[in-house]
Amino acid sequence: MVSLFTFTTISYNKLFSLVNVSKEQLIYLNACIIAAKVNSTRLQELAKQFSNDWIAAWQKIKISSLNPEKEWVRVERADLQLIPKNDPAYPPRLKHIAGAPLALYLKGDKAILRIDRCLAVVGSRALSEYGRRAAYQLAGELAAAGFTIVSGLAMGVDGVAHQATVDRKGKTIAVLGGPVTGTSIVSANAGLAQQIIKCGGALISELPLTMGAHKGTFPERNRIVSGIARGTIVIEAGPQSGALITARLAAEQGRDVFALPGPIYSRVSQGTNGLIKQGAKIVTTVADILAEYPELAQLQTRLKLTSEHPVEATILRLLTETPLSLNELVRLSNLAAPTVTASLMNLELNDKVVNLGGNKYAVRT
Repeated sequence: MVSLFTFTTISYNKLFSLVNVSKEQLIYLNACIIAAKVNSTRLQELAKQFSNDWIAAWQKIKISSLNPEKEWVRVERADLQLIPKNDPAYPPRLKHIAGAPLALYLKGDKAILRIDRCLAVVGSRALSEYGRRAAYQLAGELAAAGFTIVSGLAMGVDGVAHQATVDRKGKTIAVLGGPVTGTSIVSANAGLAQQIIKCGGALISELPLTMGAHKGTFPERNRIVSGIARGTIVIEAGPQSGALITARLAAEQGRDVFALPGPIYSRVSQGTNGLIKQGAKIVTTVADILAEYPELAQLQTRLKLTSEHPVEATILRLLTETPLSLNELVRLSNLAAPTVTASLMNLELNDKVVNLGGNKYAVRT
């Protein structure tokens, strides 16, 4: 795979007008990706030369031992979708970065790729308890506020960020360093991968099923993590952490970089403290992040109407749509009446819910 630093940017508008790509074109695009070994420059050259006609491009690059139809059967059996750069579902921010993938393999709901409110949460695999708590709180609250969380489904910060999101019933995108198969996911996160899909999220990769992960695919993956998102939040990172690569790429892509400050004696805080010295925005609460996006002021209100207590979170979610009576809340939540009553009292005390009278409740705006 070619380094993104040697990639020559080609005008997206000239090459990639949005179209609904036919299945036949997808079959041969997949074959071209395999034959080119995901070489971005080679694939872009083919796209330009053949105006995204992958059937014609295959005649130029084809390998006698590779059967496009059989390879496509593997894609279908794996329940994957192939999203080319000229597909309307392709992530809008990602398409404009240098070295953007020509296509993405996806498992899950492709509609999530079009959501513009995305933030990446990354950091060390060997995170501290401080980092674990911070990652879980920040990612969970951002998900509750309406952001899609992007990360890499690795151990450490990645897994915590994804888990916090699905625990809040939020949506999250996992960008894999290998193809979208079980072999690319650490066994400890296999169940989490299923939860991500169940909650309306997705697993994505630029790598075809024939290509395994190797040392070079993970830094390349990082440009996708940062490229999809508005900003990247680094929770903890040692001096050589891959999360620092993601932060650098985010800055080069013109995206916001946030960092969690940490103890000066902690090795996993050396990278984040260094980012802050270089100008990264300090993050201690979600409010620090939302303050950077005044156009999303409504999310501040939404954030206030969240709770880490699962029963309270359920009630707030139900009341967000319309005021409800106590009996309606009991019926819709499948919770006991005393449990709902106690939670409503606590939410009133915390100024999140108002009693409208007649045992009817609404969220406080």
